Amino acid sequence: MISQHNGEHNWTVAHRVLVPAFGPLNIRGMFDDMKDVATQLIMKWARHGNDYKIHVTDDFTRLTLDTLALCSMDYRFNSFYAEQMHPFVDAMVNVLSESGSRIRRPGFLAALYRKQEYQYWKDIKYLRELSNELVQNRKNHPESRKDLLHAMLHGKDPRDGSSLSDDSIIDNMITFL
Repeated sequence: MISQHNGEHNWTVAHRVLVPAFGPLNIRGMFDDMKDVATQLIMKWARHGNDYKIHVTDDFTRLTLDTLALCSMDYRFNSFYAEQMHPFVDAMVNVLSESGSRIRRPGFLAALYRKQEYQYWKDIKYLRELSNELVQNRKNHPESRKDLLHAMLHGKDPRDGSSLSDDSIIDNMITFL
């Protein structure tokens, strides 16, 4: 088993803190939340009736985001109650798309993509700010819920007793979502 990722200490700490959170009992404990979100999707389809054209990609993106957010950090995006995707989804899609485009673009063309560059960093800022709000909210209003956010906030590396920094927690939250 690899204990490090390019020598990154935060990666090894996060790995050792989070692996137990993905155990079978913890995943089983998420089933009720998974069922809750899946039920919201079915209810959305039922509300719209038989003539409704289901947008599978959009609805399954909402299902995934809402399930991960609820199960891992007790946050509800409530995506099935709005026509538009949650701004987090839009920002995430934009960041991933632009990241892919950047790899294929020669560096000397970067100056031609200022608008995309501006939006890219604006979206990253939004993702980090929302994630930071969730971290601060949980710190200010602790819960007994033993989800991934709890593990990241309170977990200690069994090898050296290290904890995750807020930045590392935010990075991991964005990665999960």
